[in-house]
Amino acid sequence: MRTLSKTRLTHYRPSSFMAAPFFLLLCGLSAQAAAPQAEIDQAAKLVLQARDTQNPKDFMAAGEAAAKALATDPQNLDAQIYQAISLLGQEDLTAAMDLATRLNKRVPDDIRIWALLSEIHAARGNYAEAERCAQWVLDLRRNHPLGFSSAARLREVYGDYVGAAEFYTEAQRRSPQSDAEERSSLMVQVARMLFRTKDLMGAASMLDQAEKLFPASLQVLAQKAELARLNGDFALAASLLAKESQASPTAEHLYWYAQALVRAGRQDEAKTIFEKLDAAPQENGPELILLYADQKKSPERALTLATRQISVREDAPTLDAYAWALFRAGKFTEARTQIDRLLALGTRDPLYACHAVRIAAETRSIDSAAAHLPETTCDSIQ
Repeated sequence: MRTLSKTRLTHYRPSSFMAAPFFLLLCGLSAQAAAPQAEIDQAAKLVLQARDTQNPKDFMAAGEAAAKALATDPQNLDAQIYQAISLLGQEDLTAAMDLATRLNKRVPDDIRIWALLSEIHAARGNYAEAERCAQWVLDLRRNHPLGFSSAARLREVYGDYVGAAEFYTEAQRRSPQSDAEERSSLMVQVARMLFRTKDLMGAASMLDQAEKLFPASLQVLAQKAELARLNGDFALAASLLAKESQASPTAEHLYWYAQALVRAGRQDEAKTIFEKLDAAPQENGPELILLYADQKKSPERALTLATRQISVREDAPTLDAYAWALFRAGKFTEARTQIDRLLALGTRDPLYACHAVRIAAETRSIDSAAAHLPETTCDSIQ
């Protein structure tokens, strides 16, 4: 039996568990008797698109296509799985969990459903249960790429970047050669892990390969921008993120584009984007919390948003944003408690570590992992 962890089992722009969701979840989906296949195919296409754009509107459209299929065949398993993916992508974790749990009871040996349950539990911050579900994927289909990608994403959360890169690579190796988009997406994840291990040349090579497989990928654009930032080419980073935010103008994409503009010395343009996000916030997420905590200097609003978000999901990016909002609001001890919860996972994400150092500086009487991080930790996110 393969196990998830050797230790224990996401860019300065931190990766959430949804950064590359549903790897290979679509593999093995096949037409069922009398199934409304046109709608199911459309849902599949939109889910793949949403994986790349990370746009809630694409997840919503996928859910609408799945709903049309279910209107014809209410028990169609493929359509129900797409519906659950859509709910997760739209942050409706309660409904996603309810549906995925019912599907798991109905088809207990379907690895796609176990992988989806792992994803939902991770979004809720229940990483132990996420690990259990991912282990089921490995146990049920020991050589399936979905097992390796599910395990890789948990290893990433736990700070095992070398192990995560190995598992992402294994998933990519086992993926069908004909599935260029899937293989490209997995290569992007390998590149992200290589950033963490400071192998920039290896990451650059991996991104070039990923781009050849899927030239229009927004994931590739985002990580090429991260590579440019790490190499000190802030102008190039901003240029690449401009393309990403134009193609998919989500709050996340716009926020990190604005941050890139700041680094490139284009503060006026960055201010315009920050004002746009403030005037018409598009969706919940850590980026809006950071916007109000830092750029807008509105700690009360940041904390209100963070408190609302933490009641819905408790994954790593949300815990970090919540801790930072508490810190900005002057609630240092509470901030320390939350950032320590995050560090206990083993994560070494540069942004989270920087926040931990800043919080620890205001709570020196409390001994924890945050107190032992070097003061130079924040240098890597400049």
